[in-house]
Amino acid sequence: MSLGFPGLVGSLSGMNDAGLSLAVLEVITSRKGEGRFDPKGVPYALCFRTILEECTTIEEAQKKLEKMPRTTLLNLTVADRNKVGTFEVTPKSVVFRPSEKGVASCTNHFCTLLRSEKKIDVAGTYERFDVLEAVRGGEGRVTLGEVHRQLHAVNLGKLTLQTMIFEPATLKLHVAFGPGPSSDLPLRTLELAPLLKK
Repeated sequence: MSLGFPGLVGSLSGMNDAGLSLAVLEVITSRKGEGRFDPKGVPYALCFRTILEECTTIEEAQKKLEKMPRTTLLNLTVADRNKVGTFEVTPKSVVFRPSEKGVASCTNHFCTLLRSEKKIDVAGTYERFDVLEAVRGGEGRVTLGEVHRQLHAVNLGKLTLQTMIFEPATLKLHVAFGPGPSSDLPLRTLELAPLLKK
């Protein structure tokens, strides 16, 4: 299953029949020496489509991503039936940032050794990251409603055209899309298991 836009080839966000799920967030800057763009790389939407077609776990996805020539800077948040985390990706490197207490907050900057020395705050990325981090501070299991509220709290207004929450263990996708911010719209639940069996 791939959630994208009309005319898009590949996958920006999606889930496969094993429950492996992914979503991309573009990054503007990284540490020196990583490069911003490699024209010989595979366009990332095609990389992600390949991962969804050929991998079942985060470990398999990492091996596949490391082998593919990559074009640019991005965060790829991933989840399988057992864990969640984020790949921080440049044309030269892939670094996995695991979740903390089951939460993998991610916006539009790197947090690992790939981070830039200069903080370039694109679209309020650092403030939005801190808002998402607050999810981890709660007691007990985080509910679907809490995740939805946090996603709405970090929306980018008219630029937020899609809002999605994946449940890899149950093969469910909760999604809203439409005039931004889509996070203000009710989520619709798609039961993917019957569709992915076909």
